[in-house]
Amino acid sequence: MGRFSRLETGQAVQAPPPADPPELLPAADYYPSAASQPGNADLDLAGNLDRADQALFRLDFRGATRWYSRAMDQDSTRLEPWIGMIRALTFANRPSEVYTWIGRGLTLFPNSIELMALRAVNHARRGMVRRAMNNSDAALEQAPNLPLAHMARGEVLILAENKNYDFCFEQCIKLSAPGDWKTPFLVGMILEERRLWGKALTYYTTTAERFEHNPALWYHVGRCRSELGHGLKAERAFEQARELCKAGDPLLARLGGVRGGALWNRVRNLFRRA
Repeated sequence: MGRFSRLETGQAVQAPPPADPPELLPAADYYPSAASQPGNADLDLAGNLDRADQALFRLDFRGATRWYSRAMDQDSTRLEPWIGMIRALTFANRPSEVYTWIGRGLTLFPNSIELMALRAVNHARRGMVRRAMNNSDAALEQAPNLPLAHMARGEVLILAENKNYDFCFEQCIKLSAPGDWKTPFLVGMILEERRLWGKALTYYTTTAERFEHNPALWYHVGRCRSELGHGLKAERAFEQARELCKAGDPLLARLGGVRGGALWNRVRNLFRRA
């Protein structure tokens, strides 16, 4: 199992079932975000990657794949859109498509540790935990300081019902750059998907410390708060998300659904008792 096999020696825990993946909304448009790089967001690679990331963090997986695909069309030799595409399809629970995209990516980037790490996650999500562990071992052996390798290991351990996933996610954050808000956001999304609401909030807090002016972040915080029974705090988070949304932000449709749907009713009832 390699020098990281000590992570698998802890007591196994029952992995919570994943949250139901949100329905794929129609592919939406996105304006350049406050964190985007300068440039022509309608034409350049950075602009398309920024739009794709915005869609991903808003759970708009169809929109994310659309913009990552455009970024690939502009420059298929850049690894970032490949990683983004694979992440979006992973969160959308499309393991067969993820497997295909990883295979395509490895033909272009045969030595990519990032793709090796994401392949480990795909193996684990398809029930091949032993193979996932081996791929994860190899990725960590070759790049022990790569945050993505530790993030992938943490997700593999969750799927393997091993409590040591916490250590891997902590290492992931320690190794990420101080201004990198996307890494803790992604860790939070992984934990939220597994219904580990309180742990997800820990990483959303780190995200907020690095970049708090993100409406998608507060939408996720509200979701976790509502599941934990924090009615007042959930509504405050949703309101913060609404205030940060620009006119026409596709997230407003989700926030409207929160206010009018079953989740909002649960939050409203908790709010009344708060």
